[in-house]
Amino acid sequence: MKAFSSSGTTYVDSPSGIVTASGTRYRTTEGLLREFAAPVFERESLGDLIRQAEVWGASPVTITLWILPAMLLLMPSWAAIGTMFALFVTWTILTPAVPVQAGIAIVSVLQKPALQGVYYVTVLSILAWQSQTVAVIVGLVGFIALRFGLVDRLLRPFIAPLLVRMYPLPVPDQVLRAVIVRAALRHNVQLAALSELEKSAREAWNIRGKR
Repeated sequence: MKAFSSSGTTYVDSPSGIVTASGTRYRTTEGLLREFAAPVFERESLGDLIRQAEVWGASPVTITLWILPAMLLLMPSWAAIGTMFALFVTWTILTPAVPVQAGIAIVSVLQKPALQGVYYVTVLSILAWQSQTVAVIVGLVGFIALRFGLVDRLLRPFIAPLLVRMYPLPVPDQVLRAVIVRAALRHNVQLAALSELEKSAREAWNIRGKR
């Protein structure tokens, strides 16, 4: 088992897979990744690609956090709550398929707690000034529920079966795979052994059980 720190990303590589400092687990090892995608890592570090995958993997929470206050300003609280859940489910389902470089950069900025805090204080202050007490409460509860993973835990039993049907790998591995593929396309690198990488990660997933 080895610990690495690269491009601001700390992760541990073990025989059972890669685990990052934030707790994201990948069913593949650094050795397998380098075996199948070494030309990509000559141009972009594995640590940087893992960081991008983590940022994009957390984007359903980030995007929903930013949309909720705007919805509370524009529509009734009940409609904002419905929009929040619908957006979270939709974004979670689509996230593994569409990691966009520009999107990853934007989400990375939007994830900053200080920026989120200023945004929520500003919007909730406006709602309080307008005497929209229910909207203020919904905003506060929504912020806490999203930041602490409560929305994800509530919806995961309904989303998980869809993800299993749509993607051959666990979501973190699927996102990392997509990030590596897009990096290869940016640098015009051929990934001839990509199917073998996918197969090895899928086998590890099947051996070790659930997501």
